[in-house]
Amino acid sequence: MDCERDDQLAMNFDSLLAHKLVKIKNEMHTHSEVIFRLVQIGNYLGLKSWIGKREQSADSYGGMRFSDVSLQSLPFKNLTKHQKEKIQQIDVIWFDKLHIPRYAFEVEETTSINTGIERFASLLDVEISTANQLYIVAPKSRERKLATIFRKESTFIGHPYFMENKVKLIYKEDFEEFYNERAKEEKSFSEVELQQLAVKIEVE
Repeated sequence: MDCERDDQLAMNFDSLLAHKLVKIKNEMHTHSEVIFRLVQIGNYLGLKSWIGKREQSADSYGGMRFSDVSLQSLPFKNLTKHQKEKIQQIDVIWFDKLHIPRYAFEVEETTSINTGIERFASLLDVEISTANQLYIVAPKSRERKLATIFRKESTFIGHPYFMENKVKLIYKEDFEEFYNERAKEEKSFSEVELQQLAVKIEVE
């Protein structure tokens, strides 16, 4: 039943968005707004979104509750309690039609970057195919903080996760410009164009 409900929600959301990006009028650039943009882009690309459990329970944007536009359950089997607790808090995960995770995003404006990376590590334990499609969306002002965390937290560097090679950074400013240009002009775009926004996190 959960899969049927998820499919119905996805169809309703498809209809609502009319297969194009919704223009955003305010310029507050909040955590919730970035999540909303990610969900819309995922929908445009034919991918369904899981939104973090905390955001589902507390957040909305543009009159839409995140609990209404998110997959209702994580389509993973045999998760340990620890894995479920970590993965379900990832801000946005995009799944394809086979319920395979394709991309994962953590929006880090003021919150702990360490926590987001730990969540990614748990996702990799369950589905290694997401390697190299893990993204932190953060303001340019947090780039140095992110690099420092990777240098100092040896858990993330090298064996077994090699997170320095798997996690990439998308500047929030670039992401917003990418979205706004395509929403304004109703320009088509591909996954490759989105991937090209990402930069490698310099740890040296």
